[in-house]
Amino acid sequence: ARVSVERVAAGRGIANIYEFLAWKYPEKVNKAVHRSFIGPIEGPRTFDPAAITKAATSGICQLSKQAVDIWAGAYGSEAGVVALTYMPFGGLYLTGGVTSKMKDWLSGKTTGHSTFLEAFLDKGRVTPMLMRVPVYVVTGEDMGERGAMLKATRIYLEQTKNRRMSQASKCKAAPEFIVKPNPISVIAPGGGQTELTEIQEAEDLQAED
Repeated sequence: ARVSVERVAAGRGIANIYEFLAWKYPEKVNKAVHRSFIGPIEGPRTFDPAAITKAATSGICQLSKQAVDIWAGAYGSEAGVVALTYMPFGGLYLTGGVTSKMKDWLSGKTTGHSTFLEAFLDKGRVTPMLMRVPVYVVTGEDMGERGAMLKATRIYLEQTKNRRMSQASKCKAAPEFIVKPNPISVIAPGGGQTELTEIQEAEDLQAED
């Protein structure tokens, strides 16, 4: 059977791992934690991973701690694979609600060691490459909304640009579009301080009558 990485390393993975451990080791189940995890007796089951992370952080349930450790290791291992794929030497940024809530666990501040970082760096002879990749946790939990807003803004600007170019092409004498040079740095003669010179082109898109 195939298990996708999302079923283990994503936020839902904590619940999946705990469910398996509770099934395999029923004698280790903390009944109060388990009840909080599955939800009320009457009503829909919640299977709330927050109940597991809370119990693991407080140290009242070893099974919960084991589940979170397995999750952190799987997360770190997959993050290491991603880092080797893209080589983000400027930084690997981790997002998501569970990630931001569990940042102290991932960094090792909660337990004194980081299962996440151990798995992240456990890549044999390419480990030195990963040691050059800083890992950041994005604490904002609205990254999906921000991404959607950025995408919508880019689409709007692209459509606006296309409309303007379409209107300009209908002119009797269509203007020639040129790319503005970016600001350039000019070194003063004699080794003086750098001067910033900005080159600008005047815009004149008036159509001829």
